Amino acid sequence: MNISAMRTRVELYEPVEEFDSIGGSTESLVLRKTCWAEFLRPRFGNSTVQGDAEVQVITQGIRMRPTQVERGWQIIAKDHIYEVLHVDNSKPGEIIITAQEVNH
Repeated sequence: MNISAMRTRVELYEPVEEFDSIGGSTESLVLRKTCWAEFLRPRFGNSTVQGDAEVQVITQGIRMRPTQVERGWQIIAKDHIYEVLHVDNSKPGEIIITAQEVNH
């Protein structure tokens, strides 16, 4: 792992469901960690059909030191929001996250 390639400051947010007194719930994001990360080359995946149009799926690889992060969490970096799709922790000393940018 090349530490000097980790030039982007990211914030890791965990979705937390909060229940109210009448049985309803709301989901909010809780900041769990701020750390440095390396953004890898985006990948263009299989197309999906949305409505009458085909849409190309673009995923973003993000490499960082091992930390707690799970599928469904969100990562904010440089005014972009990404949803974590997969966490690969198979290599000692690093994790690689596959994420997809969320339109906001």
